[in-house]
Amino acid sequence: MEKVIVRPAVKDFAEAMETRLQANDHKGGWGDDKCSIEYLEYRLVEEMGEYFAQRAKGGIKSYFNIEQELADVANFAMMLYQRIIGNDHLCK
Repeated sequence: MEKVIVRPAVKDFAEAMETRLQANDHKGGWGDDKCSIEYLEYRLVEEMGEYFAQRAKGGIKSYFNIEQELADVANFAMMLYQRIIGNDHLCK
């Protein structure tokens, strides 16, 4: 398999995602025995709503919250990706 070179923007975003995941480790994982795919879908949509709510507040002061919300959106998309393609062994 060819080695993939990770772009700096992707690495930065992945680190933001991991920071959010670690901050929420106390909530458990996203494997079959933890929650349903429907729950993850619901949470993805909910996080999108939280992102848009932060955007609606506007201004530079909300950028920190927007960063967190975007990382949350990406994390739920990643969890769904892992569950749907069948990599439950990666679902913490």
